[in-house]
Amino acid sequence: TWAFKSLPKLQHVDLRDNALKKIDSLPNLINVMLGDNRIQSTSYWKIQFINATVLDLKGNRLGNLGDLYELLQFPGLKYLALKNNRLSYCFKYKDVAKDNQLIYLDLGDNMLKLIWERGLCLDVFKALSHLEILYLNNNYLNFIPEGIFSELVSLKTLNLSNNLLTSISQDAFPTNLKFLNLSSNQLFYPDPQLFATLDQLDITHNTFYCNCLLSNFIMWLNQTNVTLDGSRNDIFCSGPPEFADAPLHVLDTENCNEHKLMEPLQLSLFILTCVSITVFLVAVVVFTRFRGVCFRWYKTLTQFLMKELPPQLDQQGYKYDAYLCYSSKDFEWVQSSLITHLDSQFSKKNRFELCFEDRDFLPGEDHISNIHDAVWNCRKTICVVTRQFLKDGWCVEAFNFAQSRYFSDLEDILIMVVAGSLSQYQLMKYQPIRIFLQRGQYLRWPEDHQDLEWFLSTLSHQIMKEKKIKKSPALELKVIRVS
Repeated sequence: TWAFKSLPKLQHVDLRDNALKKIDSLPNLINVMLGDNRIQSTSYWKIQFINATVLDLKGNRLGNLGDLYELLQFPGLKYLALKNNRLSYCFKYKDVAKDNQLIYLDLGDNMLKLIWERGLCLDVFKALSHLEILYLNNNYLNFIPEGIFSELVSLKTLNLSNNLLTSISQDAFPTNLKFLNLSSNQLFYPDPQLFATLDQLDITHNTFYCNCLLSNFIMWLNQTNVTLDGSRNDIFCSGPPEFADAPLHVLDTENCNEHKLMEPLQLSLFILTCVSITVFLVAVVVFTRFRGVCFRWYKTLTQFLMKELPPQLDQQGYKYDAYLCYSSKDFEWVQSSLITHLDSQFSKKNRFELCFEDRDFLPGEDHISNIHDAVWNCRKTICVVTRQFLKDGWCVEAFNFAQSRYFSDLEDILIMVVAGSLSQYQLMKYQPIRIFLQRGQYLRWPEDHQDLEWFLSTLSHQIMKEKKIKKSPALELKVIRVS
């Protein structure tokens, strides 16, 4: 170094292939060639090539990637070669200078894997906005750290050859990249979208596994406009055994066409869906049109399978099962629609003993007394509410008597059947009915004749059902003595 002090205008020096272990400050040099020496990373070592534009330190013994941060403090440095050193750890004292002008960086033949797998110095390329060429070959890399290249907005050439990469994430490379070398890695199924913006690609000597997962890449190789470096025969299969060493460009991917593979499945799904929808719609139409028949079949099948027997009614001292209350003007309709289907005296198939005015009221007896006896001597009271019913004072009185048992005997014995075109609003105008609707529900006579059997079954169930009302616990009275 002392020899150069007498040469203040010296700008270019080539000291390659020597045994230099350290170098002192050479501030005026522009091109410094120090490759293949023995320069090491030490805590006190600093090189001051303030004006250097080109610096070659390849083939030395630098182990600390933090030295790169120091070298990038030189504002004029554009070309830096650190190839074939021993970069395997990182202790940095400064961040990369934001005003650096670095264009070319060679970090090949080092051990960057040992640094990045510990999460160290992942910002090494963060401020290299002018970098155009980057070499990272032979660094034992088996992964690319997320976002490591994201700020290399000027990068054109990237060499990642001779590493251990098996897969690469979709956004690993910057969109401005044009030349990429991925040769001699261990890629199995590379995504063609990774190479969409490239002009030139070397992907020879990888471990491609040739099954249908690779079909998109094979088709891309045969159709792409990207220039492929190396022989196409060097892009070959590593497995399975039947395809070992077969060049990718000779493989037929016709049997891997996803659309053709999916066609039988899609057709099957289409047919299955159409059949399912058709069966469902037919079932809905059949049930809607023949729901009465379906209900009869259901009842018959249930009785056959369950060996169901009609439950016996416990009379509990009652003379009748139900008192049928209706307006005298509705008698003919009530007789044909209800009595003939429920009263045991009309048919042996019917199971209930009904009480109704036209047959069971005592002639000459006070009408109020007849209504009272009918309500209290029957397990249930069925009120057939029609427009005529609401106009009949005796019917309304019977309705009130039936409601009174709710409060006196704590039994809900009233069954309300609404027939005709009475709306909820019209029913609510009558206070007794309004009180009933606040605590209970009513049955409505079906408009469609095929729903009649379902309605009669529901009504029969209501007649047999016991509805006890829970009594509120009485307040316990205590004697309070006043002294």
